[in-house]
Amino acid sequence: MHFAEKNFHRVFAYHLKINPASGRVMKKCGMTYEGTQKDHIYKDGTFHDLYCYGIVNDK
Repeated sequence: MHFAEKNFHRVFAYHLKINPASGRVMKKCGMTYEGTQKDHIYKDGTFHDLYCYGIVNDK
């Protein structure tokens, strides 16, 4: 799917620091690391960092 098909300007996604495989998939899709939200998610009794990736339609 292309940006033009859905008329999107920007697409973003998040993944937990403890799941780096998801980050690799986002990079393969052309997404760029945009930042970290420290201790953003509380899961299984522990706080986890959330990594944000995004891509912008430059056209």
